[in-house]
Amino acid sequence: MERVVLFKTSDGQLHENYLKAERHAEERYGAAVCDLARKALQQDKYKNMVKFIEEHLDQFVSLKALQNDITLPPPEDHE
Repeated sequence: MERVVLFKTSDGQLHENYLKAERHAEERYGAAVCDLARKALQQDKYKNMVKFIEEHLDQFVSLKALQNDITLPPPEDHE
């Protein structure tokens, strides 16, 4: 018998070590936050920004889940 340790990111992908999982999570978070920021910058008025936030609320919630992936502390014995 052999012990196998994998790290699962919030998108369900399995990674062979903590650093690979962390890198993957950071890339996903960075892409999502940049996409949302780019869209937000296109809003030219307060009223449009309020509408934008309301229309993209699910993306903000998803962004928080992605952030949680990168804020998990590494295990004591990670490679």
